[in-house]
Amino acid sequence: MRHLTTAAGLVALLFSSTALSAETLGPVTDDIGVVRIAKGDPILIGGYSSQSGADTNQGIDELRGAELAIADEGDVLGFDVKLLGEDAQCTAEGGQTAATKIAATRTSWR
Repeated sequence: MRHLTTAAGLVALLFSSTALSAETLGPVTDDIGVVRIAKGDPILIGGYSSQSGADTNQGIDELRGAELAIADEGDVLGFDVKLLGEDAQCTAEGGQTAATKIAATRTSWR
């Protein structure tokens, strides 16, 4: 679950319609910079798991765990949090397809 959380956090940076590029602002000195999310836009978190195939039970548990965590936490600093869960199909090809779909998502959900 730690790997899913880390990956989801990194992927979240990709999903704000205003976060197509990050920049360094103020005291921030890391390479990633600052991501601004427009008021009213949600924080989008993408993740993939095996929702079909040999490890369906584990993948569904991962997906439901992420959904429950988001539901339990509610918003983050006034921003809604939305999950984009893709099916990796328990194959290398399915994982690549799921990751490509997540990376290609550039629109905000409302």
